[in-house]
Amino acid sequence: MFPIDEAIKSSRSSTLFDSLEKSLKDIQENIERVVKDREANLDEIKQQHLKGLNDIKAQIFTAVPPRSKSIDDFTASLINEFQLPLGQSRTCITGSSVFPDGRMVFADCFFNNRLIIVQSDCSLSTEISLSPLYPFDVTCIDDKTVAVTMFSDNKIQIIDTKSKQVTKTINTGAGRGITYRQGQIIYCEKEKGIVGIQLSNFKIYTLVEDCTIKNNYSFIATSGENLYYTDNGYTVKCYSVKGDNHWEYKNKSIMNGVTGIAVDQHGIVSVISNSNERVVLISSDGKNSRTLLTAKDGITNSCGMYFHVKKLCFVSYPESSSNLTLPNT
Repeated sequence: MFPIDEAIKSSRSSTLFDSLEKSLKDIQENIERVVKDREANLDEIKQQHLKGLNDIKAQIFTAVPPRSKSIDDFTASLINEFQLPLGQSRTCITGSSVFPDGRMVFADCFFNNRLIIVQSDCSLSTEISLSPLYPFDVTCIDDKTVAVTMFSDNKIQIIDTKSKQVTKTINTGAGRGITYRQGQIIYCEKEKGIVGIQLSNFKIYTLVEDCTIKNNYSFIATSGENLYYTDNGYTVKCYSVKGDNHWEYKNKSIMNGVTGIAVDQHGIVSVISNSNERVVLISSDGKNSRTLLTAKDGITNSCGMYFHVKKLCFVSYPESSSNLTLPNT
């Protein structure tokens, strides 16, 4: 190949070559135009490809919702049963929680004034005396820290379970059921509603105003952006963490004298209906319920419930605790 200009210069002596000069210039212009068009097309194709990738990513992130479950999908089978250690008097468990590593903690309220911590293999880990206070409910904050509401004293105590020392006492109203969520403890307060405490600065604020909480046995659980709570009656309420009322469920025929509540990752609510000795499931939309366990399954005078990695744990008297698995959750 050689430069087109030199070919044109050497062919000027004839008319034929004049015509050839014009044709070669036309070819050169066409080649330059094709190159420019090709570059523009490649750039446009690249931009469309990138846009297409963004659209696919958006569809992947938004078009695959979490799989929901129906209360009819649940089954339960007993996987473990163990005795809680006796105290100086008869054991009276009113609340329970679970550490991230699977250890369990129980509030032994009225007679022994203590916390009982049990290993994940159900062997005793330790006991923490809180006498003369009456620990009503307990929630785990991290691997060694718990928060405890007191039955007869308007206070919540933060306790280091390793040193067995109280690290913080917070004055409150009459706090009952308690839970932990994302740096805050949330509890039921009699004749006030649902109250939160930010652990970074111990600021206290009301999440839900509800003066109908009048019974001493009120319990609370959280799942996602929602709060679920009840008193000792026959109503379970679901609110958002911002205080919006999602639903209320009432069914006194199968749910009465509630003494424990837990929620799984799908928003399915489990409650202990102590008056008629059963565990009841409530659908995530609060419209339906069904009985999961009855007295035939050992549900007699039960209290304190939590849900952890497909396991539902609660306490039935005298002095025994039951772990149940829900394999289809």
